[in-house]
Amino acid sequence: MNNVLYPLTYLGLCPFMIVLARALQTQEACQPTFLAATPAEAAFAMNNLPVESLVIGLAGNSSHGVDVLDADEEYQSVYGFMKAKYGGSHPVWRQRVNAIYRLVERTVIERKITMMILWNGNDCMGKVCQILAAKYDLKTVYLENGYFPNTLQIDPQGVNAEASIVNVPAREWLHGSSLAQPLAVVQKKNAPIAPTTTVPLSFVQRMKLKLSAKLLPGFYDRYPELRDQKVKKQVQTPLELSSTLRVLNKKKPFALVVLQVHDDTQILLNSKLFNNPKDFLVHCYESVRNVYGPRYDIVVKLHPVDMDRICYADMAATMHGVSWIGSEPVQPLLDECAFVMVVNSSVGLQSIALHKPTLVFGESFYSRQEICRVVKSVDQTERHLNELKLGDSVVDSRAADNFLAFLHARYFVKGSWNLGRDSDLGPAVNRIHRILENSIN
Repeated sequence: MNNVLYPLTYLGLCPFMIVLARALQTQEACQPTFLAATPAEAAFAMNNLPVESLVIGLAGNSSHGVDVLDADEEYQSVYGFMKAKYGGSHPVWRQRVNAIYRLVERTVIERKITMMILWNGNDCMGKVCQILAAKYDLKTVYLENGYFPNTLQIDPQGVNAEASIVNVPAREWLHGSSLAQPLAVVQKKNAPIAPTTTVPLSFVQRMKLKLSAKLLPGFYDRYPELRDQKVKKQVQTPLELSSTLRVLNKKKPFALVVLQVHDDTQILLNSKLFNNPKDFLVHCYESVRNVYGPRYDIVVKLHPVDMDRICYADMAATMHGVSWIGSEPVQPLLDECAFVMVVNSSVGLQSIALHKPTLVFGESFYSRQEICRVVKSVDQTERHLNELKLGDSVVDSRAADNFLAFLHARYFVKGSWNLGRDSDLGPAVNRIHRILENSIN
């Protein structure tokens, strides 16, 4: 039996984490402990969980004592991403790390935790949990959105560029010879596992939470990870958008440049060449113009999350021959484009699945020279584009197909954190069972 710790770090994910824990308790005898260190998540947990399975550690006014880590560099490795995303001072984040570390360590010891199940793992809570998992030799499972609709990443080492599959050599999947065994593994549980119900926050609870955030002195110093609630920036200058239909009706070849959320882990942590999408876009635009000339069409696919947060209107005024596409589906553009340029978006993998020439500029588990064009420095971009222009655009479709089959066999599972009437937790439970049995490690 495993005693499993589930940190509840994002309100929107709480229902999924709770129903997954219930399913694992039933199917795998995993005894859950839920940890909530922020007010909204604590309130949701109290609506849905027995008190004996819940640890709540809300920040108070008292001193947080001595440091738990030895060096400034260690602290910044824990909170660096969160500080870059949400702001706040180094002393505030250092104090928050100290508080979370002591809370998690006390929980691990008192509850005899043997395993942690984390969403993403790159936030402050996740980084602290990683340190303590290593200290106490605990098993870990990481979850994230998958790269195709209705899929999840589930891995014992991490997600995205930190997943264990990053270290799998090409010989394991390139020729398809290793795929039969994992695909033929008999799943322990085949029947669908429907999620149980959860009780949402009431209107009164939500209002109390909003008022406490607004009126409680030093609220965002106590909870710096909630600073995004403090100020909501809106783009003042709207961008004139084109449409997919207009682009496709031209019946001309075009480059598809895919932008990502500017403060997501994929950009802030896994993109060494560009730390923001604007710099990436400028580089792609200039490179395409230098190689293909001023009349070659470029289509920029904006990320829906950033459309009212990042202003591209000033760039649009100086970028000629560019069509800007908003929240429309990307699939029709992928189907018809000549090639794709991405940092490490899930769209990059979708492009590879379609056997499109794909330039990948960031770190990812799919950034592999056998299936895409890996750009390791900005001076390589035009060389890749010149090769495409001269006709060297053939993609090894067999290698791409084998890699996708390998991912679905070893890494992705069907499912979503966004629970619905037809949701099935079975694939996620089965994958975690296989991780526990060390059959896919």
